[in-house]
Amino acid sequence: DTPILQNGKCLTDCTEGYYRVDAQCHSCHPKCKSCHGPGLSDCITCDSTSQYRYYSDGQCFSACPDQSTPNTESICIATGDCDVPCKEC
Repeated sequence: DTPILQNGKCLTDCTEGYYRVDAQCHSCHPKCKSCHGPGLSDCITCDSTSQYRYYSDGQCFSACPDQSTPNTESICIATGDCDVPCKEC
């Protein structure tokens, strides 16, 4: 693997909270724990200890969007896809 630069250090891969572009690591959006780009919609995972721990469609939220509920891994699931009551009609 080609070494990449992150915070003045040569690494084999970017650390958590960063994503790779060519031979450099760039910071994820502050709401993302891991990502594939800089934007709010580029999250792959959310920090379970953060206010924004709920994941839905590439974003991290402080609560799941309407008509969805978090599973045990804080991933928001549409209520039509599981056996839980809707948050509101």
